[in-house]
Amino acid sequence: MNSRVPEIDNGWDSGAYSKPYVNAQPQIAQGQAAQSQRRNIESAIPQAEADVVNKMKLKSVEEAGATNQAQSFADDYKRDLLYSNQQGSQLMALNSQLQGPDSAAFREKLATSQAMVQGLDANAMSLASEASRIAQYG
Repeated sequence: MNSRVPEIDNGWDSGAYSKPYVNAQPQIAQGQAAQSQRRNIESAIPQAEADVVNKMKLKSVEEAGATNQAQSFADDYKRDLLYSNQQGSQLMALNSQLQGPDSAAFREKLATSQAMVQGLDANAMSLASEASRIAQYG
């Protein structure tokens, strides 16, 4: 049985695959090396993406750890402060004076003390605060 396709002279193609008299192993090895390189590049892209995601997760964990450490330090500082002030009784007393009916007089004493520390005339500060209170309340 004869094929209707005309015969092709394989001697004129540029490859070594179709020639039984030529050793095709170097060409086969070159093709396999190129295929291996393409496959390595294709698999390197998802690996690089996963590496970036893992680095971002690690950075997020490090930032969370730093935030947690700062909050822990603040909590320890507050605890030590409250402990040194007899469980906050001094702070509560200060808060009651600031919120109480004599808060204006207490604030004036604080302002006078600050003025004295800064080297200002306490009487002048007292007169200024009195003038501002009169201007505010009439």
